[in-house]
Amino acid sequence: MKRIYILQQGTSLLRKQPLRVGPSSIPGAGSGVFATKNIKAGTIVSLFPVHGIGLEQFDDTNAIVAATEEDHAYFHPLDDENDCGDEDVDADAENVASSNHNYLHYLIGSRPLCGFRAADHDATLYIDVNPNKSVQEPWISHLINDGAIVESNTEQGLLDYYRETTKLKNCVTIPFGPAPLMVTVTNCKVKKGEELFTTYGGSYWLDAFLEYDDEEPVDITEAVHLQAKQTAQDLFSSMQNARTTYVNLEADLEKEFSISLLE
Repeated sequence: MKRIYILQQGTSLLRKQPLRVGPSSIPGAGSGVFATKNIKAGTIVSLFPVHGIGLEQFDDTNAIVAATEEDHAYFHPLDDENDCGDEDVDADAENVASSNHNYLHYLIGSRPLCGFRAADHDATLYIDVNPNKSVQEPWISHLINDGAIVESNTEQGLLDYYRETTKLKNCVTIPFGPAPLMVTVTNCKVKKGEELFTTYGGSYWLDAFLEYDDEEPVDITEAVHLQAKQTAQDLFSSMQNARTTYVNLEADLEKEFSISLLE
C-alpha cells in the first residue's frame, strides 16, 4: 500500500479541472461535485481515492488492506476494540465492518495489481475511501452522486431508475492506467454550474434499499438486463475513448507507478 500512498500524495500528472465540492443539489445526498466552467465531453476530471484495497472472495475470508494506520483504524474498528479486551465485540463484527464501506468501488476489467490477478482466484478487487480524511483534489470521484435512486423493489422501480439516471448522467468512473487507479471522465458537455452525476447501478441501490429489510431483491428481468447492459456499454465506450485521448497520460501514470514499485 506504500505505492498507492506515494501516488496519492504525489500524482500531479492530471491537469487541474474547473471543479468545486459543495452541497449536492440532491436533498440528503451530502456533498457533490460541480463544474465552475464549461467542461468538454471526454475530459478526465478526477480520480477515485484509494485508502484501502479489498479482495472480495464472496465468503468469510474477505480482506482489506489500508494505506495508512489512520485508514486501517477506519476500516478495521474492531481491532482497536479487541485491543481493549472487549470479548463481546465479535458478535457485531460483520455489521461494524459493513458500515465502514460506504464508498466501496469494484475494480473493472482484468488489470493485474502488482502482478496479482484476482480473477485467477475467483475473486474481485475493490477500492474504498476513508471519509474522515480531508478532500484532496483531484481525488474527489467518490463525491460524485448518482442523479437517481431505486425507489421500489420492483421491475418498474428499476426501469424508472435506469431511465432517470441515464438522462442525468454526465460522467462515468473507469479504470485508467495501472491498477488500482480509477478516473472519472465526462461523457457529454458539462455546463458551468452543473453538478456532475454518474450511475451507481440498480444493484447498488437495491442493496441500500433492502439493507434493513428481510425482503428479497426483485428478479432481474430481461427489460432491466437490457438497461444495465446499455449502461455497461456506455462505460466501455468511455474507457476506449479515454485511452485514445489520453494515451500519453496513461503511459506517464504507468511510468510513475513503476518507479514507486522500485522504492
